[in-house]
Amino acid sequence: MRNRVGAKHGDTLIEVTLAIGIFSLIAVAVVSVVSTSTSSAQIALESTLTREEIDAQAEALRFIQSSYVNSKVYSEDSENSDYTDIWHTITAHAKSKGSITDDVVKFQPGTCDEIYSENNLSNQGAFIINTRKLSTLETNEVVLYAKDSKVFYPSPTYPHLIFGMSADDDPLLDGDMDDDSSLTRAEGIHIVAVKDPDSTYIVDGEERNVKRTAAFYDFYIRACWYAPGAEQPTTVSTVIRLYDPDSIEVVWPDDPGGGGGSTPIPDDDPEDPMAVCRVNTRPTTLQSYTRAYCARCATDEPVSLSDTRDGKNYNVRYINGNCWMTSNLAITGSIGAEGSNFTGMDVNVSTRDLTVGDSYTEPRSHVGANGVWYNFAAASAKSITGERRTEYETPKDICPSGWKLPSKTQALALNAHLLEFTPTTGGFYGGGALQNVSTGYYWNSTIENGAGRFTFNYGDVSEGGLNRQYGAFIRCVMK
Repeated sequence: MRNRVGAKHGDTLIEVTLAIGIFSLIAVAVVSVVSTSTSSAQIALESTLTREEIDAQAEALRFIQSSYVNSKVYSEDSENSDYTDIWHTITAHAKSKGSITDDVVKFQPGTCDEIYSENNLSNQGAFIINTRKLSTLETNEVVLYAKDSKVFYPSPTYPHLIFGMSADDDPLLDGDMDDDSSLTRAEGIHIVAVKDPDSTYIVDGEERNVKRTAAFYDFYIRACWYAPGAEQPTTVSTVIRLYDPDSIEVVWPDDPGGGGGSTPIPDDDPEDPMAVCRVNTRPTTLQSYTRAYCARCATDEPVSLSDTRDGKNYNVRYINGNCWMTSNLAITGSIGAEGSNFTGMDVNVSTRDLTVGDSYTEPRSHVGANGVWYNFAAASAKSITGERRTEYETPKDICPSGWKLPSKTQALALNAHLLEFTPTTGGFYGGGALQNVSTGYYWNSTIENGAGRFTFNYGDVSEGGLNRQYGAFIRCVMK
């Protein structure tokens, strides 16, 4: 009797132990399935959020390009409207396919960290668009480059943009939520622009045998992070191709901002697209030349035009979407408002020593072997005088009508096109003599630290300020 009871109790203990073991196995299996499902759901969520961030960057690029197209076609002042400067800044930093490595195109990194090592992003010209600043039209706030900004970091979670904190803040602890439009971290995401290796002239979608700048740009939008439980990086990427509005010829019924005249380019000989560029048919003065003629006729070679105010001749060239004077301005003496980029009284530009007496308010120049150096009172047609350090754009200048001093953004966009611009060295005039003669100094219209200037030195263009009583060269750009 006792043996049967003891055996029964032993059987019960074995059954309970077996049941607990089976339950544990089922519980582990359930937890494993739930964990796998949770991980898969987390990966799917991160991938979706990453693609949304990539799509936002792609849409921002499309918006900038299409806004520039609209400004070229419909705006009466296309150079200063919408997203012209932003588009030109992005394309000016685009890389050619020969200057980037295959891993940029293939994007198969061994680790996410290697993307950020050894200035890789800077060398590729990587950038990001601050989508919350698009409406400001401030180029340096909308487009942030790796070489200029401390905003590019590997992602500890998933690729996304973080707003409202300094670059050194901990994104989990710090941040000024009152400023939710300041982009200070681009975690695990960047863009690289690559330009078309061939030059093509496009009119109504048909190729013409005329050399042009890149017809299109490919924008590679890349994201890299580590999904939950993954040892290898997860990558998501896309590429969008946008055609350059400057490679599409636009003929306006009334030319906006051109050097005067409202007659469209006459295509008398469709078989010869350059027929309209011959001397006997095209405008021959700076004041009558138009953007449409410049885009058609001054792309490959400079065109010589005269200034109606004093009869001097200047070369002009179509460079990266702008029509530039590629000769230094050389007008002096009494300059009348007719044919000039100012109204009212004549402006007398004397050739007295630039740094003697009241050279902050009296327009003066220095005539030398390499051209004419102007103080800023002369360059701005007396609209900017004194020693103020306020930041703003120069309202008028001594350029011909239809032309103006270039903005800082337009000047910096010359970096990839210096051969066409043919810069002149000679330094700036100050203290009664020329200084830094191996460098070229030019006035721009953006007032910063006295007055804005851009400098050519060692094959590069940079920007900064210059004392307003000093002398610098002038190269005008078409409005």
